[in-house]
Amino acid sequence: MAASRRIKLLAGVLSGSLVLAAFLASQARAETPESYPSKPVRIVVPLPPGGATDSMARMLAERLASASGQPFIVENRPGASGAIGADAVARAKPDGYTLMVSIGSTVSLVPFTTKVPYKPDAFLPISELARTPQVMYANPNIPAKDLPSLVKWAKANPGKLSFASYSVGTQGHFAGIRLNQLAGIDMLHVAYKGSAPAMQDLLGGQVQVMFDALLPAMNYVKSGKLLALATAGTERSPLAPNVPTFRELGYPEMEQFNGNFGLYAPAGLAPALAGRLEALARRAVNSPEYLSKVKELGLMEPETTQIASFSKRVREDQAKWSSFVNRIGYKPEM
Repeated sequence: MAASRRIKLLAGVLSGSLVLAAFLASQARAETPESYPSKPVRIVVPLPPGGATDSMARMLAERLASASGQPFIVENRPGASGAIGADAVARAKPDGYTLMVSIGSTVSLVPFTTKVPYKPDAFLPISELARTPQVMYANPNIPAKDLPSLVKWAKANPGKLSFASYSVGTQGHFAGIRLNQLAGIDMLHVAYKGSAPAMQDLLGGQVQVMFDALLPAMNYVKSGKLLALATAGTERSPLAPNVPTFRELGYPEMEQFNGNFGLYAPAGLAPALAGRLEALARRAVNSPEYLSKVKELGLMEPETTQIASFSKRVREDQAKWSSFVNRIGYKPEM
């Protein structure tokens, strides 16, 4: 009798397990691109909190959550020129639940300047989020108030100026290297783990120069805590009409140091799901609230929110930067 009851009990447990497994399988099959996302989505930022990239990610996450009804959670994973966070995304399952918001150099430049564990094609570019020119900032305690006088002083005092970048092998790093070459000066490079700590040392005078986004640093310029010497934009920014372009000052080659922010997914994301994510991102990026905040940050609107055109841009940038790195004979610092 006892054995019979145990058999019946075991049969019931097995039956229940099969029903549960069937239910879970049906739920997994029920997920379609139209229902994405059906759970929280993680957005990795490969840089510390407080910088422009972090601000962009949080702006986007808010709009994506509003459009989809699911939380988009920002996770900062800084280090190694963005490679730590980027590698976490590259290794993630390409199911749309791990994404990355990053400056373009993480994908287009860093793979050619540092030993990263991911390949340049490890990501699917989804949408450009904003564009930004690099601005050359200086601590006001230096004995120069504009770029020509800074170059003159630096030539007379080689090795006495240092410039900060938000990480090794990034656009801010290469902007300093390139200006050294073009102007015949010798600014020393100091790398940080993100723009926020680099900016703090620039304000404190531990470094004298930095190449970074227009805002929030321009607020320090208005208060007299920093100087803005030049911008890499093709024209002066309406938010900083008194800041000349590098071209105006005789350095047109510096225009290549214009950056962008983008949304990326791991390569291998199913086309239908990628299309759904593209549509959500386009809706978020084109919302009046988002575009208003982009302008408040001193950024320019994205040129494309389409996977095809953004992917083409990223591949072109990769080719450009690979050629540039080889041409100047740069040797990785790490």
